[in-house]
Amino acid sequence: MEKVNESVNAQISFTDFSLSVFKNFPNATVELEGLKVINNAPFAGDTLAYVGNFSAKVNLKDILFKGIRILQALRILPIRCCSECTHE
Repeated sequence: MEKVNESVNAQISFTDFSLSVFKNFPNATVELEGLKVINNAPFAGDTLAYVGNFSAKVNLKDILFKGIRILQALRILPIRCCSECTHE
């Protein structure tokens, strides 16, 4: 995450990560919980996005040899787009 945070003007974090090669074989399933994007200066501390649970199907061969390419977003719930947002 350090490299990602260096390349954007925000801090990106998550509370849990899992990778399964069995759920959608021959593809892999990547799941992130508590994904947050928090702004840096000049609006430091503002929540730009929050995703409670994100699940995606990715090509296993690509992960090993090319990098991650998302084939299909399986689940993205709940989403809040900013600190004032009340939508879930």
